[in-house]
Amino acid sequence: MSQVINDKALQGFPKQLIRSKLQEFAPYSAAKPRNFETKVKLNANESPFALSIESFDEINRYPQAQTIDKIRSLLAPYLEVREEQIFLSRGSGEGIDMLCRIFYEANEDAVMVSSPSFSLYENYARIQGAQVSTYQTDESNGFYICPQKLLEQMLPRTKIIFLCSPNNPTGQSISEEDLLVILDGTKGRSMVLVDEAYVEFSDQGSFSRLLNDYPNLIVLRTFSKAWSLAGLRMGCILGHPQLIAFLNKIKAPYAFSSPSLETFAGYLTQDCRGKLEHFVSHIKEARAKLSEELKALGVIKQVFPSDANFIMCKVDDAQKIKAYLGAKGILVRVVGEAYLRLTIGSEEENTMLTKALASF
Repeated sequence: MSQVINDKALQGFPKQLIRSKLQEFAPYSAAKPRNFETKVKLNANESPFALSIESFDEINRYPQAQTIDKIRSLLAPYLEVREEQIFLSRGSGEGIDMLCRIFYEANEDAVMVSSPSFSLYENYARIQGAQVSTYQTDESNGFYICPQKLLEQMLPRTKIIFLCSPNNPTGQSISEEDLLVILDGTKGRSMVLVDEAYVEFSDQGSFSRLLNDYPNLIVLRTFSKAWSLAGLRMGCILGHPQLIAFLNKIKAPYAFSSPSLETFAGYLTQDCRGKLEHFVSHIKEARAKLSEELKALGVIKQVFPSDANFIMCKVDDAQKIKAYLGAKGILVRVVGEAYLRLTIGSEEENTMLTKALASF
């Protein structure tokens, strides 16, 4: 009876009132969550290091604004920026969304993304009504961008160029030389956003060191990957103080939960650098080992170099291999038809992955 009522209620929704461009919009496909059948979860680029938190009192009160100020003051030395250059966001996803809302006039402005890369850049831009221009990279040059060609393909009224370094899902970093070409070529006419979700795993270091010289640079950081804090949903935007002021104009009131803020602030006051160095060192060693093991497997056609906590591999039939691994309780991410993105897990998880691939 309840099923009949629900179906009837669904039929009466006035769908025609929803923005036309959203009616057929394809949402971002998040990594499949873990369930009781999952043994190894290598599809979401999460950390294999489990952290537990204490219970939180006074949940009846709204979170204190001073806690955000405390977090910014604690983060500034680590990120090597000034406090007024930091905007705290709920993960990097909210940061992308907010920047799109600040810069894009619907049906007037454009955004530039590279492909393959993180699809949320394009998703949020399209939700805001921006025109999307895609710079297509290819396997012949390791999916690396050519800055000159990228600039040549920019549409008029391009407000933001989205770059990911190290890039998700390919794993390579953009060089400072090439980034400077793009920054110099877009001064006064476009912002350049560099998403550094995986920068801790790279030897290159953050481009936040360029913020004082390039007002058109925005750097996106997250604490979900190397920091092993995905469940807290904490990230930040680094940019010119005037940009931070505009972000503060549109931020949601009480955007963060008190447990998230207090837990993160407490974590930053501990030996977080020591933990971070341990986590990153383990991932780098495991990445090198797994890369060599994958190269020895017949099912893997090519292993791409990676500066991140994942490895992209070329295979004959990615969907078929994903289904095979899924039946064994191992979750991986498919990129197109011929590539797999494999998160670096614990030693036990990586061994289970390679054994399963060897038996395919």
